[in-house]
Amino acid sequence: MQEPLDLDWGDLDDSEVHPDLELLPEDVRLVLVAYACSMGDGVMRIEWGSAELRREDRYLIWHRHEPLLPKV
Repeated sequence: MQEPLDLDWGDLDDSEVHPDLELLPEDVRLVLVAYACSMGDGVMRIEWGSAELRREDRYLIWHRHEPLLPKV
């Protein structure tokens, strides 16, 4: 069985950007995939859509999103 995820990441350093991100044009758009899961039930919900990360407080603002897989 998988151990619980340790969420003690310490202080995040926003000043360091991965070098590959610097290669992307400024107007690039990315697709965001978000999911909810548990150790007992596995993936319970998965969605995709477009969002933006507000720079001042790192709050995620969804513009649109929809289920990626149909409900079974």
